[in-house]
Formats: sequence, structure tokens, C-alpha cells
Amino acid sequence: MPLPSGPRISKISEIIVAIFVSIICIEIIIFFYRMIPFYTILGLFIGIFSFVFTIINNTRFNEAIELWLKKTIELRWLLLIISIFLLVIFVMNNYYLYGNEEGNLKLILPDGKIIIMPPSKSEELEHVFPQVSKMPFIGTETYNTNGNAKSQFHNDTLDGRKYYFEIKFHNYRNSSDSDSGWMIFPLWGYDANKYDYLSFWVKGTNGGEKFGIKLKDTSGREVKVEAMKYIEGNKVDTRWKQVIIPLEHFLEVDKSSIDVITLYSDGELSFNYPETIYVTEFELYK
Repeated sequence: MPLPSGPRISKISEIIVAIFVSIICIEIIIFFYRMIPFYTILGLFIGIFSFVFTIINNTRFNEAIELWLKKTIELRWLLLIISIFLLVIFVMNNYYLYGNEEGNLKLILPDGKIIIMPPSKSEELEHVFPQVSKMPFIGTETYNTNGNAKSQFHNDTLDGRKYYFEIKFHNYRNSSDSDSGWMIFPLWGYDANKYDYLSFWVKGTNGGEKFGIKLKDTSGREVKVEAMKYIEGNKVDTRWKQVIIPLEHFLEVDKSSIDVITLYSDGELSFNYPETIYVTEFELYK
């Protein structure tokens, strides 16, 4: 059965489609196969579609190719979205596999060549948590549920320590569903297996502030501990005190694939009034 007549596909459109589809195929190959030349998969896609369409519709091979190109043009925006999505997945996947400890993106191209791309670093974390500051797109962010959280980076000196974050927590209810926090992310599967402790320095505005620390891995497993248990005197003070937490206390978290480090407060720790802490000099060590 012959194909219904439709608008003629120009040669220029065919070339544009061919280039566009080739780019998509390159991304697919890089993500799934890495070493197979793109024209092999491109030809395979076209060939399988055309062969099946020709048999089912009892039409000519060239008409099947023409329809394939036509549909590609019609769906170009969808294909563009898919292309961008695959590119993001490709970058994330390659970073997990090849660069999460060194802080570099190492990309394997279809011909087997490796490109090393040093990402931009967080200048704020470079001063406060230099070990993770070179992770791609890393930064800090606050979140809240039935509460409020704000943070600000300071490059001045506070009681002898230069560079620090000021974090304000405010929970509106006296329950765990009132939650506010400050996150360091994304850590892209940071391998902390070679370390035994996470430490940082903290001081409060009034003293007695209560907060905790969460560790989350790339599989979504998250464990939280209360910071006061790991501070001298079990209490935040108006002077700087060091927090030292054994990583083994985050039992279920995969320490070889850390994704987020969070300082949090909830309604069970404090509620109804805001609390402010200052933190600096984060470090992972043995």
C-alpha cells in the first residue's frame, strides 16, 4: 500500500535532520556503548525501522526512509529535549565512573579518546570545605518544611576564624515534620571510604543551639545524628567548638558514594523561635 502524499522534504531539511539525529545517536552511544562508532548505530536504527516498515506496509524502502525523516522533523522539539536529557545523564554517568574523587570530568568519546574537563569550583566552599569544592556545580542551599532556613557566606573574621557560613533555622511546629536545613550538594558520589571522621567548627549566637547532621548517598539512603553528642560538653557555645563525627555512625549510608551533607534542625530539636549557628573548616580525615 503506497504512502499517502504529503509535503515534499527538501534536501536541506534532510541534511539538517541527518546531522540532528546523528548528534542524538552519538549521545546515546557515548552513554550506553562508548566505543562503537556512531554511524554503526545510526545505520542500525534506520535499517531496522525501514525493514520493519517495508514488510508491514508492503511499501518501498526509500518511502520508509522518507517517512522516517519526515517524522523526525515533526518531532524535532521532543528529540531536542531527549538529546539534552541524554547529555546530562551522560555527564553525570561519566563523572560517577571516572572523576568523582579527583574533581574532574573524564569523558570517553566513541573513538576511545578521554577528555579531562576541570569544572568550575565553588569559591565559598574552597575556603570552608576545600576537599569537595572542586565538584562540578557544587554549592550550598537551604530547604524548609513548616519552617524557614537562611544562610549567608561571610569572608570576614569571626572570633579568630576567617570565612564561615551563618545559618538560621526556624521551625514552626514541635514535631519532626517541621524541618529546616542547609545542604552541601551535589557531591556526585564522593568516595569517603578512606576517611574515618567528618569534622567542622561551630559556634552559636546565644549558646545552646540544637542541630543535627545528615549524610545521604546516591542511592537515596540517609542517616541523621544529633550534633550535640559530638561537641565538647555536649553543647553549642558562643565560642568556637569542634564537632567530630565518626563516619561509621552513619550506618546505612554508602560511604563510597556520598551525595549530600546536611546540617538540619527540626521541631523535635527546637521550635517556635529562630536559632543561628556559624560553621566553618569542614574536613574529612582518618
